[in-house]
Amino acid sequence: MKKYIAALLLVCLFVFVACGDKKQASDYRITDTSTDYGLTASRQEACNLLSAGTVIPRLDDVNTATNSQGSAFQSALVINETSGHVLYSKQANRKAYPASMTKVLTFLTAMRCGQLSDTLTVSENALRVMEGSTMAGLRAGDQISLQEALYAMILPSGNDAAITIAEGLGGSTEHFAEEMNETAASIGATHTHYVTVNGLHDDNHYTTANDMYLIFHEALKYPVFRDIISSKTHTGSFQSSGGLKRTLTWKNTNRYLQGSVQSPSDMTVVGGKTGTTDQAGACLVLLSKNARGEEIISIIFKAGNHAALYKQMNHLLEVYGQNR
Repeated sequence: MKKYIAALLLVCLFVFVACGDKKQASDYRITDTSTDYGLTASRQEACNLLSAGTVIPRLDDVNTATNSQGSAFQSALVINETSGHVLYSKQANRKAYPASMTKVLTFLTAMRCGQLSDTLTVSENALRVMEGSTMAGLRAGDQISLQEALYAMILPSGNDAAITIAEGLGGSTEHFAEEMNETAASIGATHTHYVTVNGLHDDNHYTTANDMYLIFHEALKYPVFRDIISSKTHTGSFQSSGGLKRTLTWKNTNRYLQGSVQSPSDMTVVGGKTGTTDQAGACLVLLSKNARGEEIISIIFKAGNHAALYKQMNHLLEVYGQNR
């Protein structure tokens, strides 16, 4: 009888511990992104990570990594691109303003509509953008290849280059923006609606972290995109309206590539795309590699400022980048 009671107590203890473990696992609120957004990772895969013993801190933990003013990001996503696992997700389905991260979709649509050797003409309209917005230094009448225009659009985040691409390949920015929305829908980014080709603010210009992942993931299939985002600088060569050769050197807006921000020691930043407006805050979509050579895509929307953005991105990379 004593042996029977002891065995029964052991069974009860095992059930109690197992239930306790289930309760703890349920606290990890991994967003299910597979049904509506087409990601390769699902809630079940995230649960598999937990059951395999991977420690994934609660989603709210990252928001403790704030700057002295206490600012935190609105939404974020970290995905192991190599394995397809979602490593971190916070409000990844929430509508967000992408600012100049828009230009990743501008790139993707341009690659579907044109050839890198296509020659584009810079219009006066391309130079009429909001005062204080980022420019690549193009002049009206310049003749520039699509490839050079892509560098001018991505590296210094040139709004003039984005408009030049849109007008050259789509006839107008309005028509090209429609093409961008069709491109987004074709890859499953159905919660994206873009009005501008450069990301200057419009209340009806939005995406989500999940959709930004899909767009960035698709753009990475093009070797030229990887070349562009990983370049610290690039000297573009093109012709002026008078037929003279012009050269401009563009610097990457990504502070990791600039060398002003260091990534965690076990993570290597490949490149990405920044975005900043008053409404969007400071944003970044990033490709990195961990010590095992796995590619990690991390996304932050609406950090309070650039200092907070890179601090929080480093926290995401450090805590989640090495998770399998």
